[in-house]
Amino acid sequence: MSFRAYIAAEVQRLASPEAQQAIGNLLALSPLVIGDLIDEVWRARNADIRAGIVFVIAQFGDETALEFFISALDDVHDQTWMNALDGLVNIGSPAVIKRLTTFMVSINPDDIRGAWTMEAIEQISHALS
Repeated sequence: MSFRAYIAAEVQRLASPEAQQAIGNLLALSPLVIGDLIDEVWRARNADIRAGIVFVIAQFGDETALEFFISALDDVHDQTWMNALDGLVNIGSPAVIKRLTTFMVSINPDDIRGAWTMEAIEQISHALS
């Protein structure tokens, strides 16, 4: 089995009762697999799989995923965008605050993501001070 096939198989397990084991297996990999995991997100039609992949990427806290997380904030599945927001908090850099501030301006004031994004900005700001 190739490495990419292994990743794809573990990703599919994210929508099964074996999801926690799959998360553990994916987290055991190097952050160098982030690009492969992002490719899997764009292929995934299942919302639980997308949310699981975003959760795994978020745990790495790698700034290379910043733009991916920003785009994932537009996912229609609540757990997916919430996991993306957690990933941005894990990165926790001034660049994240800047991108989240820009995101806030782009959404409807009644959008629930606004309150969550504001809280994320506050968490990052507090951690940086």
